[in-house]
Amino acid sequence: MPLTTVSGKPIVTAGGIVTLGPYLMVFGNGGLVQWSDATDPRVFPDANFAVVTNRKIVKGLPARGGTASPAGLLWSLDSLLRVTFHPDADGKPNFRFDTVTSESSILSVKASLSMTVCFSGQVSIGS
Repeated sequence: MPLTTVSGKPIVTAGGIVTLGPYLMVFGNGGLVQWSDATDPRVFPDANFAVVTNRKIVKGLPARGGTASPAGLLWSLDSLLRVTFHPDADGKPNFRFDTVTSESSILSVKASLSMTVCFSGQVSIGS
């Protein structure tokens, strides 16, 4: 049975799928992230989506979230994002997406690179 939204649109991904129990999260091109209903991972309510970056998301992994569980990490082509569960005031499920770093690159499907350039001190030229 294919994954679809409540209105019947198919769920298509160019990035991947990760389980942040009890939710199924689908991600891909243009930073689009969609998550399922908590009671049925095959059902994706139309309102359960966010565009979290303008680049493709290529990897997702669950993470320990403490009081903001479920939680996870998403890697885009140029950043690392933290995903935490934060229900809306009316109790509807919602997720918060925070950028951990925007200075990373994807080397391959299984390798990312994060680099921070720091400079401190004095430079003197000549005598």
